[in-house]
This record gives sequence, structure tokens and C-alpha cells, in this order.
Amino acid sequence: MTDPVDTPVGPILITGAGGGVGVGLAESLLSAGCRDLLFHYRRRGDALLELLASHDLDPEKVTVRGELRDEADVAAMHGKIADHHGALFGLINLAGSSSNGMSWKLSVDQFREVVDSSLLSTFLCCRQFIPEMRDLGRGRIINVSSVVAFEGAAGTSHYAAAKAGVIGFTR
Repeated sequence: MTDPVDTPVGPILITGAGGGVGVGLAESLLSAGCRDLLFHYRRRGDALLELLASHDLDPEKVTVRGELRDEADVAAMHGKIADHHGALFGLINLAGSSSNGMSWKLSVDQFREVVDSSLLSTFLCCRQFIPEMRDLGRGRIINVSSVVAFEGAAGTSHYAAAKAGVIGFTR
């Protein structure tokens, strides 16, 4: 018998679905037959729109825009999802950004942009959606990091720090 907790009973939200990795993940899930998906974007690109069209999905019904570095915007996004789709079953925190720059040459704003788009956004989304998952006694969260968190690479200290922070937060 299947454990009811392992059977999705609500939509799964993919944050950062408008980016390259997000579109790839969305394509994989849709091709595998997952249909109860919602797609977050900050800037909805043509690739996401084409993907949704190829699967006969109306972007107005399955996408949600939000600035995940802004607490009020995440709360508003949560409210919109709850009003139109009910409680989430799953949350895939994929949103993030990267840039290249040697640590001693980065401005505080450049450092903060990368850390906030990966780590702060993960925290704010989890904080917003975990309470209803706990109340319902169900749900799954996947927080996406990067191998760079473990190995580093020249010019990515801020990205490595952000993704290592996602690992620490998740643990």
C-alpha cells in the first residue's frame, strides 16, 4: 500500500522556472507525466512559455511571478497560490543567480545579490510554505545547491558561499 504522504495531493512549485535550469527541470517533470506543477519566475522567458505551450498549459493558470528576495512579495505569492490552487504538496527551491568576480573586487551589492537570490529566497519560501505543510501533515521540499559549494571555483566565492549556505540551512 502506498504511504499517503508520498502521494502528491497538491501542486508542486518550482521557483526559478524561468531560467535555463528551471526550464530543463520543468521539461523533465512534464515529460515524466507530472501535471500538477506551478512555475515561479522573476522574468518569464520565451523558453518557459514555449515549454508550457508544448504541453497545452495556460501560462496564466500555472505561472506565478514573485521577487523571492522580498518577504512581502513571497507572502503575496503564497496567498495567490493558496487562493487559486490550495496548499502546496511540494516546493523545489531552484531560484538563484550567479556572477563571476574575484572576491576582493566584488561590491557588497554584487555579493548580496547572489547570496540573497539563492539563500535568502530559499529561507523565505520555506518559512512561508512549511507551516501549512506541517498543519496538513504532508509535503516535500527540495532545496537545490551546487557542486561549487563543495569544490569552489575561481571567481565564484559569493556563489559558493550562497550554495553552501543552502546546504547548511537544509541540514
